[in-house]
Amino acid sequence: MYRLETEALKKLRNLCGTNSLRATRIDGSRSTQATEDALLQISALAAGPLIGALKDKRWKVREVAAETLGKLQDDRAAIPLAIALGDEATSVRQAAAEALGRLRDARAVDPLLAALGD
Repeated sequence: MYRLETEALKKLRNLCGTNSLRATRIDGSRSTQATEDALLQISALAAGPLIGALKDKRWKVREVAAETLGKLQDDRAAIPLAIALGDEATSVRQAAAEALGRLRDARAVDPLLAALGD
């Protein structure tokens, strides 16, 4: 997995023109701030992979993906984030709810109301 993350970060570095991602890993074992900042800079390209990361087997990856999608405020994330409200990990559900709040997308209202009991 580390090799895949390294390759992904190399691609991000090339897209962003920065070396700030050299030691950063997405899995949460190190600071994700540099990665998050880079993803925000290329939000149009980042939304797809982040939406896919909502299905990762590691809860921390799903949590960071949800948080970052909220910051991107990309409407394509509304439905996947609504689905993430049913995640087994509490922190992922919370991050998804907060992200949906940032999106201010009408499609998020019913899933958020349904999740209020959680």
